[in-house]
Amino acid sequence: MNTIHKLIEFGHDFCGSESDTLQDSLKNECTIYFARFHHQKMQEIKMHLENESWELCPVKTTFKLTQLKVILIFQGHEAFGKRGFESQSKN
Repeated sequence: MNTIHKLIEFGHDFCGSESDTLQDSLKNECTIYFARFHHQKMQEIKMHLENESWELCPVKTTFKLTQLKVILIFQGHEAFGKRGFESQSKN
């Protein structure tokens, strides 16, 4: 990204242009790259999830999701709503 900003700055200093075409092209190419990258990684995750052997894990009836230490990190995060995992652990 630093190189891109330097190219844009050079273009502005050299010819007084804001390099709108360059910026639009870079934005488009980056969007395509990240969409493909995301799709590829999602396919890898899907493959792993489908091909792994899964076993049920015995859980006490009194277990709540909020008892997991790793889950506490995300407690209250906007992606999980204001109540965090509380409502989900009751299901």
